[in-house]
This record gives sequence, C-alpha cells and structure tokens, in this order.
Amino acid sequence: LYRHGVEEALAVAAVVLLAFSAAEAARASGLGTYREWTMASLLAASLAGVGVYRRYGLVYSAVGAMVCAALVPFQFHVTDAVQRSLAAVVFGAAFAVTRAAHLRYGDDFPGDDYANLQAASCAGLYLVLNLHLTDVISWTPGAPPVATPFYWTSYAATWLVPAAALAAAVREKDRPLLTVGIVLALCTLVTNKPYLGWTRQSWDPMILGVLLAGGALALRRWLDAGPNSQRGGFTAAPILTRDRDILSALATASVAWHARGHEPPPHDAPPSDFAGGRSGGAGGGAGY
Repeated sequence: LYRHGVEEALAVAAVVLLAFSAAEAARASGLGTYREWTMASLLAASLAGVGVYRRYGLVYSAVGAMVCAALVPFQFHVTDAVQRSLAAVVFGAAFAVTRAAHLRYGDDFPGDDYANLQAASCAGLYLVLNLHLTDVISWTPGAPPVATPFYWTSYAATWLVPAAALAAAVREKDRPLLTVGIVLALCTLVTNKPYLGWTRQSWDPMILGVLLAGGALALRRWLDAGPNSQRGGFTAAPILTRDRDILSALATASVAWHARGHEPPPHDAPPSDFAGGRSGGAGGGAGY
C-alpha cells in the first residue's frame, strides 16, 4: 500500500473530507454564517493535518495544517492589519516550535522534517506581512488599506525576516532556510519600490538581473578562491544531483515565461467580402 501511495492518498482525502464535514456540521447546527462555517472547516483541516503528519510523517500535511490555522484569523470581522497580525502570530509560533525541535534533533530524522517546517513557517510569516507582494502580479490590486504604523512595520519586516533567515541559515548551514531566505530577499527587492511609492520602470527587471548575476559571480569567485574551493563548509561546486534538476526546471520555466511575455497580441481577422450573407445567397446580401 505504501509503495503505491494508496495509504498516503487516503490519509489526505480523510483530511479534506473531514474539513467538509466540519463545515456542513456547523451549517446544519445553525452556527453563525459562512465565515463561521469556513472557520470550522479550517480548524478541522488544521487538526487533521497535524494528526496525519504525526502518524505518517507527511511534511506537506503539516505545512497545510499551518496554512489552514493561519487562514482562520482572516475569517474574523476585524481590520486587515489585525487579520495579518494574528496570522503572523500563528506562523511565528509554528516557527518557534519547529526551530526548537530542529535544534534539538539536528539534521537527522526527524530533525530534517522540522528544518523544512521551519523554513515553511518562515515563508508564511513573510507572506502575510508583505502588503505589496501581490503587486508583482499585474492583474491583482495593490496593498490593502491599513494604518500607517502597521504599513511601515510590515515594510521593516520585509527586510528583517529575510536577513534573519539568511543569517541563521549561513551560521547553521541550514539548506531549506537558506533557500527560503534567498527567495524572500528577492521578494523584498521586488516589492521595495511599491512600498516606497516609487514608479516602477520597464528596466527594473534588467537591473535586478544584472545585480543578481554580478553578485552570484562574485560569490562564486570568492568561494573558489578559498582552500579546496570552499569557505566555512560552503562551496560553489554542484555536489548534489537534485541541484542540477532544480536548475534545469528553473531554466525551462524561465524560457517558457520569457516566450509567454513576448507573444504578439492576437489580431482580429480581416473583414471578409462574404460577411453578412444570407442562407442560399452565397454572400449576395453583403454589398453585392
């Protein structure tokens, strides 16, 4: 069963069905409105996700449990700032618990699972605090209306969270947290202009790309110049096969997105001399 994933699929399906059952039970009992039903569903999914992780060790189940728990505050009738603050508290608590467990067990099982959960909770904390993250997607609105103190507090958090994650990851050689820290730092650079109210220019991605490429080359040369092409246990040499797979997937996605962004807009078909013809007239009613 485990080899073919049946046990795992049934466990995940049980979480989904339990969430739907909780919402239906809340609705049938006349408990509140749609928000309360959604809250009951999220709480049930969160508890069930934790149970599945404890029983089967599925890391993504624990990540889903964290996400469901963090979505509960968004069902409260409070301001957006309060909702995001409560969600940040949920992710912060998850980060504290998983980090303590990771430091206790180290890199061996189950410490490696806690390392991934620590990185996921750090990413969740950043995502709920960055008000302009959706600005990188052209079809979504800008930052929600929030009080000025919370706005600038969230701006400071977009710099502090990646910096703290990178510092801890480098000090402890924590690969999942290092990957998340780099991604969050890139998100901070992308959302810096919207936060400050500066106009974004068409050449901004080009400048960012040049800075990233230059930084990567400088870092690689610095690592290669060290003893045995390493410094403090870090090396630029690709020593894991999965690194090549990830880079290959990123390259493919980059090419696909580049081609998508430069597709010419569809043109309307030129008008036909036979447009407007009636049945049997072979276009005879269209200007003939």
